Amino acid sequence: MKKLLSTILILCLGASLAHAAISVPLFPEFKHATVYMKNHSRIVAPMNYDMSADKMYYKDGETVMELSLDNPVDSIVWAGEHSFVLMNGKFCERVKLSGKPVLVQWRLKKVSIGKSGALGANTQSGNVVEMNLSGMGMYGAGETGSVENFKYTNTNIYFIPTGNGIKRISSLKQLYKAFPAKAEAAKAFAKSLDLTQYQDFMKLIAFCLED
Repeated sequence: MKKLLSTILILCLGASLAHAAISVPLFPEFKHATVYMKNHSRIVAPMNYDMSADKMYYKDGETVMELSLDNPVDSIVWAGEHSFVLMNGKFCERVKLSGKPVLVQWRLKKVSIGKSGALGANTQSGNVVEMNLSGMGMYGAGETGSVENFKYTNTNIYFIPTGNGIKRISSLKQLYKAFPAKAEAAKAFAKSLDLTQYQDFMKLIAFCLED
């Protein structure tokens, strides 16, 4: 197995840097996934994905490896949870919104919201980061540490099926243009959402995809 893995993975960094390397991890810890190759072979290994840097990692014992994009990977699947494919040299997650297939190219950006002060209030001083891997629900680990707090803003790219084919969407303007018949209703719905957050943007996409 190690010989086969060595043909598709490149050494990235030591295990002591595993969490530091993954700024916005899909999972708090590495979880077993199946890597499906284009030659129909497959490999099962503990893996994790960085949603801010579009990098896929593999862990072999105490060694962390980065999945090489030079190899013929077809898809990576965490059974019952997440599924990724490679498209144009980028990892995209396959999801269903309103029953329709959507690809998400994750680009979450970490933004500081200040240092924790008295009674949990945020201040804008200090530069020490303390990570608490427990805050992002189904999409991995958030950082709500007692020293400096963060939020994640959505700069994702979405590939969405429309009546005119698959559209690449990275802004509200593009989304409304892709669904002109629902644009006004979508704009009204968007007023109740925080579209800097990926969960809310996906709700808006699902609204546009509804029949």
